[in-house]
Amino acid sequence: MIARVAAGGFKRRAALEPLLACFGRDASDVDLQEDLSAWRRIATEIRNTRKDATLDQFVDERRLRSKEPVPSPDAVSLMTIRGAKDRAFDTVYLIGLAEGVLPSCHSLRRGEGSSEIDEERGQCFVAITRAKRRLILSHARHYRGRPKAPSRFLQEMGCLGD
Repeated sequence: MIARVAAGGFKRRAALEPLLACFGRDASDVDLQEDLSAWRRIATEIRNTRKDATLDQFVDERRLRSKEPVPSPDAVSLMTIRGAKDRAFDTVYLIGLAEGVLPSCHSLRRGEGSSEIDEERGQCFVAITRAKRRLILSHARHYRGRPKAPSRFLQEMGCLGD
């Protein structure tokens, strides 16, 4: 069947379900079941793809998409600011808004006005704009036993008293 699909003798839409059924017989293999679940999601995407799309177009579209599975609606996602880019969430918790954390100690060594601090300021902006409904900003007075001042970004946003 795989050879016929590769040779174009089978429509890719019609071929996936029988192929997946061949592998789905061993319900005791948890890893296999997770893989099959991912393949079934892909099969659904294929069914929803334009009929005139070539295999190359389909593969290119998939390559550009996130490899992470879609989390359940009640899941909590822990990610970096860069990982949150181009995504939005009802609630965002931005933690670590302290000097030496955000902005980092490496950026602070470069000094105010440096491209490093400006880049981290931009990343902080990206993080706060991911929130659709609620944004919670936090900092601690001590990190790993060392005192830390609140981030200059909090001051710039007007979140701290004078």
